[in-house]
Amino acid sequence: MNKNCTKWVALCSIVIVAALLSLFLWLSRTQMETSLYNEATVLENVDFDIKIDTGYNQIIYVLHNRSSQDITYPPICAIEYYDGHNWQEVLSRTGLRASEGAMVDIAHLLPSETSNGSGYNFGVKHLDDLSHMPDGQYRLVIPVSDDSSTVIASDPFEWVA
Repeated sequence: MNKNCTKWVALCSIVIVAALLSLFLWLSRTQMETSLYNEATVLENVDFDIKIDTGYNQIIYVLHNRSSQDITYPPICAIEYYDGHNWQEVLSRTGLRASEGAMVDIAHLLPSETSNGSGYNFGVKHLDDLSHMPDGQYRLVIPVSDDSSTVIASDPFEWVA
């Protein structure tokens, strides 16, 4: 191989390695935006129990509707970080909110405890697609109304990476 070809191969290798390193750093950074639900009313009489499953990197949640009304909600479950002043939604690695990647035309039914249903429903929030989550206080939020003014929210919980 001649010297010019060797220089080009070395230069291209450096550029490729730098680009891959930049991509890795960009994907592993913490991405957050102010929550859409900071001013929302949290629905009363709905319990939101969670279990953190570190083995599968997910949060399993159970909703218990103790009200007399059935609740319909979209398949949107945001995870939010408390920064000491406001809730910040943790974005996906590609910068999307939970609502931007969801199929909002599909609805889940959370039956009331008094209807023919049991009053329970469950779901899973997978964490693999999210950006880095620093240690701190988090909550899960599910919007109930179209305008995001009413939500089902978990109690805050501690996350330790």
